[in-house]
Amino acid sequence: MDLNERIETRKDVQAIYYRLTGMDYPTMNYGLAWEKITEYVSNNHLLDACGKDAEYINLYLDDPTIEGAKLRCDVCIADPIVNTLKPTDEIGIRTIDGGKFIVFLLKGAYTQLTDFYKEIYTRLERGDVKPKSEPMFEKYLNDPATTPSDELLTEIWIPIE
Repeated sequence: MDLNERIETRKDVQAIYYRLTGMDYPTMNYGLAWEKITEYVSNNHLLDACGKDAEYINLYLDDPTIEGAKLRCDVCIADPIVNTLKPTDEIGIRTIDGGKFIVFLLKGAYTQLTDFYKEIYTRLERGDVKPKSEPMFEKYLNDPATTPSDELLTEIWIPIE
């Protein structure tokens, strides 16, 4: 697996989110979360309102590499239009903090993410950059409904000092 990496700085962004909790990263019900987000977007007539800059993100509030740990994950859509929206019982509004990040790109099926994370954290242990104890996220660059699994593009954004 090739670790394509870069350093980026980004600003805070507002996002709608649905919170998932589970005991380990691979078994969380992401499909349900995306259904809830899609329903909210549809009910608020936002399908055409989200611009080309919309970001589709899973924000991990806990370390997803610790097997068996209880995890919280916010499944998000970040877009400037979020500033005009109201939260519901299931869908919240939050800030995804900006800052300096090391970014890794995975091309391939989401089933490869667990192994990809192991490689990333092995790489980070070398000490070239120091990760912060802050939430990291996955950013999805294409649509799994219309993209073959071996062509899916996922960025892993890890905050660094």
